[in-house]
Amino acid sequence: MTHNHTTANTPADACEPLDPTLTRYLGHPAWIGIAWRPKDHNHPYYDGLKDLLEEHEREDRERTLRTYTNQLPSRYRHYTLDQLRQHPGNQAAIHAATNLTLGTNLYLWGPAGNGKTHLAVATGHHLAQAGHHVTFWGVVELFNTLRSSFSTSEPRPDLDRPEILILDDLGKIKPTEFVYETFYGAIEHRWANEKTTIFTANHRPSDAAKHLSTDTESAAAILSRMASGTVVEIRGRDERLPA
Repeated sequence: MTHNHTTANTPADACEPLDPTLTRYLGHPAWIGIAWRPKDHNHPYYDGLKDLLEEHEREDRERTLRTYTNQLPSRYRHYTLDQLRQHPGNQAAIHAATNLTLGTNLYLWGPAGNGKTHLAVATGHHLAQAGHHVTFWGVVELFNTLRSSFSTSEPRPDLDRPEILILDDLGKIKPTEFVYETFYGAIEHRWANEKTTIFTANHRPSDAAKHLSTDTESAAAILSRMASGTVVEIRGRDERLPA
């Protein structure tokens, strides 16, 4: 559709401004206020517009999913809910993950190898597939990258922008002032702006907070934000080991 489809063929009172979403797809400011759509849903141009919107929305979702998948470690790229072994020890966690409300946090904890990362990554896959911006970071790699960014041209990880941020394997870094300030700043910003953070850890939130700061008051501040949503323990054997 172009702006040549004007009211020369369609009475002005039969038109209405185009949905703002389509101006984004058309990508040119000249369209704003010029493009139109028929008010009559039976008009021949209406179906074409609807199909165009659906096509671009589908392409957006596919691009968002690819972006999320490509950033994952290769082993994690096939972690979906369908591939997760379900058992009594993870039913509550699966329910919490699949019913996660955007803007709230999810904290998954339990022994090593029992599927916490799989469930967190699979939840991110599901949300990215729906068109949401999801970013995954293993906490050790995150802080290594943050430190490297000060002495190299490597970009500093953006922990504020993603709609959903997955922070995997808390408790594997030493508590330092840098760790505390960075971690607290990120989760405070995300909590205040109603963005979702999914945490995985071997320890319950109170113990994980102590691994991030040895100061009691600082650890309490982290705990308050980290455990502000749903906290679920996952029980079960180490899936990495032979049965």
